Amino acid sequence: MSTSGGPTANSLALDTILRPRAVVVVGATDDPVRIGGRVFAYLQHGFEGPVYAVNPRRTTVQGELAYPTPQDTPPADLAVIAVPADQAAQALESCGLAGIPWAVVLASGFSEVGAAGREREAALLSAARTGGVRLIGPNSVGLVNVANGMTATFASRLAVLDLRPGGVAIVTQSGATGSALLSEIDELRIPCSVFCHTGNEADVTLWEVVEGVVAQPETECVGVYLESVRDPARLVSALAGAALAGKPVVVLRAGRTPAGTRAATSHTGAMLREDSPLSAMIEALGAVQVDSMYELVDTVAALSRRVVPTGRRLAVVTVSGGGGVIQADAATAAGFHLPTPSDRLGRQLKGMVSKLASVENPFDLTGDPINRPEVLEGVVRTLSTSREYDVLSLHLSAGERAADALTRIVGSRHIADQLPRVVTWQAASREVRRRLNELDVPTYDDPSRAVAALGRVVSWYEARGETIARVPALLTRMTPHEGHDSVPLDMVNLGTWLARRGVALVPTVYVSDQLEVDDAWAKLGDGPKVVKLVGKGVVHRTDMGGIRLGVTSTKELHAAVAEILAAGARHRLSAPLAQVQPQLNGQVELLVGLRSTTDFGWMLALGLGGTLAEIIREVRVLPAPTTETDCLAALTSLFDGRLVSHPRGMDPRAAEVAAMACARFSELARLGLLGASALEVNPLLVSSDSALAADWVAVG
Repeated sequence: MSTSGGPTANSLALDTILRPRAVVVVGATDDPVRIGGRVFAYLQHGFEGPVYAVNPRRTTVQGELAYPTPQDTPPADLAVIAVPADQAAQALESCGLAGIPWAVVLASGFSEVGAAGREREAALLSAARTGGVRLIGPNSVGLVNVANGMTATFASRLAVLDLRPGGVAIVTQSGATGSALLSEIDELRIPCSVFCHTGNEADVTLWEVVEGVVAQPETECVGVYLESVRDPARLVSALAGAALAGKPVVVLRAGRTPAGTRAATSHTGAMLREDSPLSAMIEALGAVQVDSMYELVDTVAALSRRVVPTGRRLAVVTVSGGGGVIQADAATAAGFHLPTPSDRLGRQLKGMVSKLASVENPFDLTGDPINRPEVLEGVVRTLSTSREYDVLSLHLSAGERAADALTRIVGSRHIADQLPRVVTWQAASREVRRRLNELDVPTYDDPSRAVAALGRVVSWYEARGETIARVPALLTRMTPHEGHDSVPLDMVNLGTWLARRGVALVPTVYVSDQLEVDDAWAKLGDGPKVVKLVGKGVVHRTDMGGIRLGVTSTKELHAAVAEILAAGARHRLSAPLAQVQPQLNGQVELLVGLRSTTDFGWMLALGLGGTLAEIIREVRVLPAPTTETDCLAALTSLFDGRLVSHPRGMDPRAAEVAAMACARFSELARLGLLGASALEVNPLLVSSDSALAADWVAVG
């Protein structure tokens, strides 16, 4: 499913590059400051296997034997190409002749710099294909496997890092951003398994690497920095595999705004396509989407420590009233509940704390635990066994004098097994935070960040079952298929086409002259009517003077039809028509549309409809076809839930009716929809009894 044209990556192949028998460094030098020298030094001092230096101008490198070419070295599974761009293809060709199956190309000066660079990259890829070498890069910072010290990278930060082996893999399309993430992970002692910068992705793409690291048994979660998508099908298969394996993927995407897209283009030589379909697919496959590097690190910190809440009942324990208020606000925003303790639990807690303390949740212990750590221990143990809460958030602020005792308490494995917890320790020393993180306690310096990360983790676990249920359909829809049903583009025939395929329409009669008006009234019955202009090129009827509301008699209908047809003539429409429908009042107006996308096929868009749709522009996008459950969740999430919960919005029954109609509309995507790039109903008039399309359009 890779678009690169070569064999696809698999877990066995990636295992080879992560655990090579030996590594060859092509371009190794004596100078540990230069790229080739730095990589060789890292590997020499960290990698558990043999490392061979290749430098045709030297007999030794850093005191070790040097070889003229890769063909002269003992067998190896990985070559690190640390030569200039104009020499990289030749070096890669030599690796192919030596039977080395994998290479990481560090040099820049390829597709990211223009036409000449693209030619060099094409030659590089050709050499890899000819020699049967899988290629990471070029323009890559490199690859790291923390477990065995396989540091095929020139990142200078690595010289001062002491990465803790563990379950977090970082896969990035930016070397600098990825290196910064790695530094933060080291600082927080987050257990790390793999780091990979995919560079220009001439061959191996980011999602191939994600798929490979997910297959590694030590991987528990994956953090991804994403700028461009070159293989949409592999994105789907990688995230689907992660969902099925129960391994969360946290995605930070760049280029989501026009300005961001321009920056991503200049940085990587590739542009992110329109954001909504990509975001919808990532969400549908259960990945966690974040907006900053801090959010990515915060989230993997909690995920890697297996903070697995069973619900949203949060207990906040604090030594500061202000910290408790901040956490309570953040918890509400993240969807948590802060229930007060039962009378029995409240009495237990009051017997442990000072008279100035509060046991109402937030549990404000004041500064008492700093002098009496046993107070904190008693409260935390009591809460952890009470079964009244699902997760615990601790807010501490203490100097070094109390740090040892408090660290021992909150780091207790017994307490963690009873009640998952996160800790905010403000003004903590670096050593205190490192110590807690090494005890697998996710520790933050800001209570809002702690609770927000916790909210993302809970959401991932809550959605996992639904994600797994939709994975088969999402994988199937990425398989190319030939459409077989042509879509009429004119409104009259399109309405008939929709009705025959199960879309319920408002009763409609089309009128071309005054002789047909009385018959139209008779067909539609008594009651107010709406009259609208129909014709090729009509999009915004209101702007064209092409709509009349509240028509209550045949006399008024004759006048309205005359005005509508006259408006069509003014705008030089060919054969304009007047569309006559009953005027339905009191319904909520929705927009529901299907749009074909290059990368991910048909997408369903749901939002508020009517004349304000383009101004409001709040929509939810789902891969199509989709289910009633997902449509209902999308509608419920609009406007922070107010579309359904507000008295002037839809009642719960109307929301269910709307979700059913939207899911049925999304099924049209199965037909292929030949000749159309978009198909839209706006408005869809929704009540607790029905959901009827009042206007519809198809775009070729």
